[in-house]
Amino acid sequence: MKTIEKIKENIGDSYFWASDDETTDRCGRYIANIVVGKLDSRGTSSPHLIASRVLEVDNSSTIARVIQTFDEEYAVSIREAKVATSSSTVVSDLAYVNSYFGNLPGVIVSLEAMDLPLIESVKHTIQEGVKQTPGPVASSVATKLEQVLQRNPGWRTMVAVSDILGGQSTPLQEIILLLEYINLQEEQCGVHRLKLWKARHTKDPRAISSTT
Repeated sequence: MKTIEKIKENIGDSYFWASDDETTDRCGRYIANIVVGKLDSRGTSSPHLIASRVLEVDNSSTIARVIQTFDEEYAVSIREAKVATSSSTVVSDLAYVNSYFGNLPGVIVSLEAMDLPLIESVKHTIQEGVKQTPGPVASSVATKLEQVLQRNPGWRTMVAVSDILGGQSTPLQEIILLLEYINLQEEQCGVHRLKLWKARHTKDPRAISSTT
């Protein structure tokens, strides 16, 4: 109750805005968050979360019907939302996104997971899937994805280490350069055995001493 009273005190008798933010959590559940804020001509105001509910199904169609009841004279955003939700192409566009890009949330969760071995979290299926997806939108997404990954040397390192852990043949020099990073995955990739392997093949006393 104290939180509600603070929200009432902050908004007072002013006009306020409300937003229904639907999202999907890490468990795949549909979550609806109701957020309100004060409409202030002097600047932006802090949003307040007043309710959060788990939905049995995605409630976007109901939200679209509610939006159509709003008076578009109050705000440009209402007018634009009405146009978007009444468009005949929205349903087909969303079906396209869900069919070909519906696995993206799971991939992101996998990359963010703290308890997965590197070989399981780094997968190439998303890149291959985007390249094989038909349509100009997928082509643009594939190009953008490739540009982003090329500018990220850390990603290339993770992929290389993942390939090593998967048993793929890798040049010795590349393995040596990656050993420092592999230390971060010591419990999962057996870095001590890799150091011994490096020492035997390089015949470097310093490498041998580093394994003891």
